[in-house]
Amino acid sequence: MGLVREYGGRPRHQSYKLKRPPRAKAFRFPSGLHSLQKQHLQYLERRRFDPEKITEEWHLLGAGPVALLDGIDYKWRIIIPIYWGGNEVSFQGRDITGKTDVKYRACPKDRELVHHKDILYGKPEKWGAVGICVEGVTDVWRLGDQAFATFGINYKISQLSVIAKRFKQVAVVFDDDPQAIVQAKKLVAELRLAGVQAWREEVSGDPGGMSQDDANYLVREIMSFAGQKIGGRPENSTATNPMKSDESRSKNSTATNPMKSDESRSKNSTATKPMKSDVRNGKNSTATKPRKSDGLDRKND
Repeated sequence: MGLVREYGGRPRHQSYKLKRPPRAKAFRFPSGLHSLQKQHLQYLERRRFDPEKITEEWHLLGAGPVALLDGIDYKWRIIIPIYWGGNEVSFQGRDITGKTDVKYRACPKDRELVHHKDILYGKPEKWGAVGICVEGVTDVWRLGDQAFATFGINYKISQLSVIAKRFKQVAVVFDDDPQAIVQAKKLVAELRLAGVQAWREEVSGDPGGMSQDDANYLVREIMSFAGQKIGGRPENSTATNPMKSDESRSKNSTATNPMKSDESRSKNSTATKPMKSDVRNGKNSTATKPRKSDGLDRKND
């Protein structure tokens, strides 16, 4: 059964008024913050982001060897402001050293203007009828204006409610580890019950670890599938369609590796191992598994 349908215009904007718990402390950032330094910029470059673009677009700050808030250590992190209703309401700190198990450290809850797990990360002013749901902030940076994050795979009912009010169609693009797949399927099912046309897109690894060209192509395919075309295939691309809907694929066909150049494939090579796709309800269709990303970490709550 196809999922695409026509919509007239954009959905009416919702007012996202959430009950704010009483706070004993005022919202503020950790001490000792400054513009991103060499270490922070190198981290972004390793992740294949454009440091200047990402810093300007998302208002990132850098924490050096000393950065404290309420006795909590935020040293050597990129501090990521979280906006809601046009205001800074919270933040997350992303470790850049790779030497800690706590990759993301949130603002203390009693200092948040709105708890980050009651809202979504992204650019609400840029969202349309179709949204791309991802786990973490770096996934949003990679996939762009249509994307929003739930700050981890363990989303809350309040976040589900915001998604259902704001979007008519949602592609869920979580990481490919087993726990994330389970949560993605659960989110799709609950969104459908709430009246949202939702499906799961399979990617290999972490969406934030994709190359920008691959990410742009994925977004175009999602938007095209949803009936909101925003452009064609990248110029000079030889990739097959990695996200082609199950309805349009022949039942027994398998696709070649969408991220591998035709020139680099051997004439006698066989197709890459397909992944069973349950994202769009095709019974026998298979989807190509895109290139394993470099990317790198699980997003926590």
